[in-house]
Amino acid sequence: MPYGFIFDLDGLLVDTQLPFHAVAESMIFDKHGLFLLPEEISERYAGISTSKIFNELLPQENATELVKEKWEIMSSLVKSHPPLPLPGMLEVCQFLKAKQAPIIIASASPAFWIELCLDQPLAGGSFRDVFENNFVSAEECKNGKPAPDVFLLAKERLVTNGVDNKIKWFVVGDGESDVKGGLAAEMDVLYLSNSNKSYDTNNCVKRFTDSLSLANHIRALIESD
Repeated sequence: MPYGFIFDLDGLLVDTQLPFHAVAESMIFDKHGLFLLPEEISERYAGISTSKIFNELLPQENATELVKEKWEIMSSLVKSHPPLPLPGMLEVCQFLKAKQAPIIIASASPAFWIELCLDQPLAGGSFRDVFENNFVSAEECKNGKPAPDVFLLAKERLVTNGVDNKIKWFVVGDGESDVKGGLAAEMDVLYLSNSNKSYDTNNCVKRFTDSLSLANHIRALIESD
């Protein structure tokens, strides 16, 4: 059976969720008297739109201004230590492209951040070489994750470009919002998490505790097809 893969970006392809997103959000929360460790933020809010997080935790503040501040912090952080790929993820994406498997990124991040991550030069190439312009930002959708909109739009983009709609689709992500959104989109989910066992009994969700195991599973799916 042919397979198509819709990838999250932050914390899944590139190691940005904890050292960039969560660190920047933690710094902003600290300024407003809300002390949350980056690890706590990443565990609870990975994949959820930044404005939704600020609206929930700092409802008295202007979420738009806080989001702007967050991206300024992250852009500054990138200059000192560029984001790196998670082990095995660049290689498996290169493998999928070589096998002509349908792939696309569906991210809660804005387009400029997706572009920045895609363009980072890496030892084995770049994600831009693999995905080219095949990505969807939640900015393009009415509802962000955990709503299924961004995953459905990503699938629609591929189908519009000639991909068979009837193939088996996988959402690949690291946040609970990816799991909820993928299931709501009626897709199976490959979930990178070493702690959240909430979906371990769901036959449509397969959890991996490290990125290499996830990458090897995706490769095995294609090789067994």
